[in-house]
Amino acid sequence: MLSIKIILLGISPFWKWWSVYMVSLVVIYLVGVIIEENKKTTTKSKKINFKKGYSLNVAKARFVNLVIEWCQKNMEFPAHHKYYPTVEIKYYKSKKKSGDYSSRSRVIRIFVNNRQTIEELVDTCIHEYAHYLQMPKEINQLEYTKYNKTKGYYNNPYEVDARKKAAFYTPKCVKDLRKLGYIS
Repeated sequence: MLSIKIILLGISPFWKWWSVYMVSLVVIYLVGVIIEENKKTTTKSKKINFKKGYSLNVAKARFVNLVIEWCQKNMEFPAHHKYYPTVEIKYYKSKKKSGDYSSRSRVIRIFVNNRQTIEELVDTCIHEYAHYLQMPKEINQLEYTKYNKTKGYYNNPYEVDARKKAAFYTPKCVKDLRKLGYIS
């Protein structure tokens, strides 16, 4: 410690501050490199565990998009639609819903942190994709809203059909995605 003070006493103030500045830059650079390397290794090897023993081998957002791509290939062709829906991933928890579909903006929103199992997440994605198939035009959305008011959410024919499709397709989708290595 004493030798460092003696060396610093013989150096002009400019060079003292310049060397402190350069050492600080090197330290900041090294910290940044370590953080970046840590991010790369944790995102590549990170598995997301769910109940029932399954775990995701990809990020939740990527998995949701894989489920929607599966729907596009394996469910009925979207008649009366010019475009496939946009998928929005939401990480905050919604108290009222696990996902929704807007026919006006053609957006499927999935609240990924509301689900407890992989099957529930897949079921939600397929359920919302079923709504996309059911509601090609805004008039269908108005009809959906009318049924919600007159029959209630659970008896709404759109919801009944979406639940049936989700229950039918979910096991097939999970099986296919396990074969492809996205679920283990």
